[in-house]
This record gives sequence, C-alpha cells and structure tokens, in this order.
Amino acid sequence: MAKSRVTREKYSGTTDTQHLSKILNELSKISTIASTSYGPIGRSKFLQTSQGGYVTVTSSSKRIINQLPSGHPVVHIIISAAREHLAQFDDGGLFLLQLAINLITSGSQLSIPNHSIIACYEFLLKTCIDFLQSDTCSCRVAIDISSIKTMMAFMKSILYTKPTCTLTDHEIDHLALLLIKGFVNAIPSTTNHEQFSLKESIRFTYCYGASSSQSKLLKGILIDYPFILQDDRDSYVTKFPFLRLPDNTIRVVLFNISLAGDSDDGLPENITLIANEDDETLKLSSVIMERFRQLTEILRANNVGFVGCQKCVHPTFKLLLESKGIFVCDRLSILNIGKVQEITGATVLSTSLTEIQKHHFGSISDASYCFINNKCFLNLIPSKYHERNIYSIAIFSKDETSCDEIKTVLAAAVNSLQQILIKAIALCGGGCTELNLVGYLQQNRESLFHSAKSQVHLTKSDFFTVLDSFRLALVKIASNLNQNEKEILTELRHGHHWIALPRSESVLDHCQCGMKSLSEIKTPAFYSPILDKVIPKESDSHVTSTANYRNNENLILDSFVMKINAYHVAVNIANLVLRIINTISDAHR
Repeated sequence: MAKSRVTREKYSGTTDTQHLSKILNELSKISTIASTSYGPIGRSKFLQTSQGGYVTVTSSSKRIINQLPSGHPVVHIIISAAREHLAQFDDGGLFLLQLAINLITSGSQLSIPNHSIIACYEFLLKTCIDFLQSDTCSCRVAIDISSIKTMMAFMKSILYTKPTCTLTDHEIDHLALLLIKGFVNAIPSTTNHEQFSLKESIRFTYCYGASSSQSKLLKGILIDYPFILQDDRDSYVTKFPFLRLPDNTIRVVLFNISLAGDSDDGLPENITLIANEDDETLKLSSVIMERFRQLTEILRANNVGFVGCQKCVHPTFKLLLESKGIFVCDRLSILNIGKVQEITGATVLSTSLTEIQKHHFGSISDASYCFINNKCFLNLIPSKYHERNIYSIAIFSKDETSCDEIKTVLAAAVNSLQQILIKAIALCGGGCTELNLVGYLQQNRESLFHSAKSQVHLTKSDFFTVLDSFRLALVKIASNLNQNEKEILTELRHGHHWIALPRSESVLDHCQCGMKSLSEIKTPAFYSPILDKVIPKESDSHVTSTANYRNNENLILDSFVMKINAYHVAVNIANLVLRIINTISDAHR
C-alpha cells in the first residue's frame, strides 16, 4: 500500500497579489520618509505639492505627516490616525508610522490567517503595555519636577531630535532652561492639574535674526506694538507712574471704538473735527474736548490706570489722560483686543457715553513697553486675582526655516511638560525602550505562548513566527535611529540599546539613553536582535568612551503618556488595515 504524507495546507487568503503589492509599495514609500527623518541624525525633508509653491524644509513629524499625500485609502487611514495622535501630543508621529507599517508589512506576508495575526498583535500589545507600566520595567524613569538635572534631560531630549532647528548645544540648554522656568512658575498651587492647560499659561513670541541663546522669559503676555519708532524708544523705557488701587493693582477699561473725535458715538450733530489753516494740525472742537474732559474725570474718579483702545485715541486726549496718571494704549486692533480682555478680565465697551459699571473694569499688575530685537512689544502682567499664571517666552531664531521648526518642537515640549503633571514618568529614549521590549518578549516567549494559547489559537511555531515579526518591527525602529549605519546590540541582563562601531570590536561604554554603563555590568553579554545571536564581550576588549559625549545626568527620555498612546494607535491601526486589506482598493487607480 502506498504511503501518504499529510501536510497542512498553507493559508492563501483572498488578497490579489498585484493589489497587495501595490499597497505595500505605497506603504514602503511612506515608511522610507518616516525612517530617514527619524531621530536626531534624521535627514531633513524638502516638501512641496505637485502643483509647486512653497517648499517646506523640516524633520518634524507633525509638519511631515501633515503634508504627506494620502491618495490610497489604506495610506489615508494610517496617516489620519497619525495626525490625530499628533493633534493630541505634538510628537511621536514618525515612531507611530514606522511601527504600524512594519507590522502591516510583516503581517501581510506571513502564511498565517490575518484574524490570528490580529489576535496575536493585540495580545502582544497588552503584554508590552503591562510590562511598561509595571515596576519591574527597567526603562521607566520617575520625573522629579524639583530635580533640575532630570527636567533638563527631559527637555533636551525633545529639543535634540529636530536637526532642522539648527540649534547649538548652548542654545538647546538655554531654551530648555527657559521652558523649565516657565513651567515651574506657571504651575498653579491649588487647581486640579488635569484641568490646568500649560499651553494657555506659556505663550511664545518669535523674532528672526538673532541666536536662540538670546531668548528670554517674561512674566505676562507680549503684544506686538510697532507704532513706536526706534528713535523714540528711550522716552518709553522710563517706568510710567500708574494710578494704582490700594492693593497695588491697576484698574483697566477697554474700548473698541475710535476715541479720535471722528466718531458720532451718540454725540450732538454740531461736534466737528476742524483743521487749523496755519499749521494744518488737527484740533478738537470745544464740545468734543469737554466730553473728553468729562470722560477723563470719570476714569480718574474710578481710579482707572490703564485705557486700552482697539482703534485710535486723539493725541490731545491721550496727553490729557496721561497727565492724570492713566496709561493709554491705542491701535490694539481686533487681533489683540481679545488678548488684552483675556488677561485683564475687562468688558470691551462700544461707547464712551455709557455709565461705566463696576463689572466693566478689569485689572493688571503692571504694563510697559519693551524692546526685543529692535521690535516694540506691550508687556501686560496679570493681576494676582487672575485665574492663572501667564508667562511669555520671546524665541529668537536665525531664519524663518529654523523658526518654523522651533515652533513645532516647542509645542511638543510644552505638551510633554503637561503630561508629566498627570503622570510623572518617562521612558528611556534612544531605542532603549524598544530593545528592552524585544529582550522581554524573547526571554519570555514560552510563558507568553502558554498565556496566549486560549486567545490566539495558533500552533507554537506560528505564534513564535508572529512574535518574531513583532520583535523585528521594534528592532527596525531602533536601527533607524542610527540610520542603519551602526550595528545595534542589546545587553542580555539589562536590555537597552548599545552600539557596536563598524569595522571594529569597540562598543560604546553607555547605552543610547545614557542610563546604563559598562562599568556597572560585571560580565556583559550582548545579543544582536538582527543576527539573532549572542555576542559575548570579553573583559579585555576595546571600549570606546562616551564620557565627553553624554553622561548619566544627561539621559535621553521620551514622554510616557505619548509613547503608550503611540503603541496603542500603531498596533490598532495595523490590525484595522490587516482586517480590510483583502477587500479595500482604490477605484481611481
């Protein structure tokens, strides 16, 4: 009798090969853009639409992803998910794209049913998140707000990642310190931190043509006020003698009408604006002047010390008010009157004839003109009764390109500071968290299979195949941080991301995040996740010192909340695409 051999039929699915290859080709293009822009040595991108126009030079995930084409439905789904993540966290978009595309690419090429791959990915995601949230995870770092070294490391980790900012080490240190000072001063003492918005408490003003090391932190808000000429600046530097209330605050009144005498404003018809034929200077009629004198006395009687006007105030009326100790700031425009109203709490009045009620008034602590990089700004400092502490940072940059990039990186920095108020934990950067997860999954693969058996319904070999594809997706991201120029290693006991220099037996003496040092490890044994083999390190082998490059006080850290959300979104969007990849197509192609 002839012998027969029964072999399991391989899963073929229903995906058209040409259709799948077209999708993977589209995803490969997006992945290449994301991976080559990733990290502090990522390459800047020159982005322009097919119709031409403005060229964007950037390495920022937010600016790159917002301009990526998303013609194919699958690509559109992935990019939309990344944009939603960036809308909330301002960072981590390139990481999210890479992880999602790596998982989709590897999952679609396995001879395993997609629904089983999806179940396995969900199980591995939960395993990774549970590990990162556990106390046994060695790549978690507690953020102590009172520790300037930890806070500086956290801020510099974000500022270093965008090479298009063209910031020097000194400029990065200076900006990081300003952000920390603004953050510490803006934190409320009693308000619920979850309701506190740091974006509303730290405002940024940008100036071109100077080094970022000249940036400065100021209390209050800065309003661009270009109406004072450079030649007259000395006369405005002197402190104005404000009329103040007993509690040392300044009472504020705001108008959105013209106070130049050219408005009816309910006045009699015989009020006219006349010109002196001799000197051609405008003078107010006696009726208008009398009305302005009455308004001045009303303001003076109510102890008003600051008058803000959206439109013009006649010079004669302005001099009259200032002689009474009332500071006048006119031509605020519709763009700035709202900012002044927000910080003062005053009601904007649409007539000068109405009786000014108590609830119409606002207050500030101080006001002055300040000159930054030859530009004039109105600096308003909120009163002690204001609901939040507000600080402004005047950011200098060399040119418009670096300024646009600095704007995005500062938004990410402020968002990360906001997150540590909710959860004061960070994750190791530099690829150390990813390789820590890779090591954890490798060391616990047997126990993970037994835990997942009832959920994923896969054979042991198939489960390990999916697990290895998940691990490889993380390894590729860590490798992209080095732009694939150096061999990556992980230490078997502590994990983390180590670098083996090319054509050499040398190994850097610190891991990439700066937390672990070879001097702390007695018998280190390195594992290559790409070659899948152990590389023992002899005690007498060469070690390349990085003491001058980085020390343990200068850790590379990532926002915990941002990274956890990026993992969730990446795996979930990969699972979504794997569910629909067999059916969805672009009808226009």
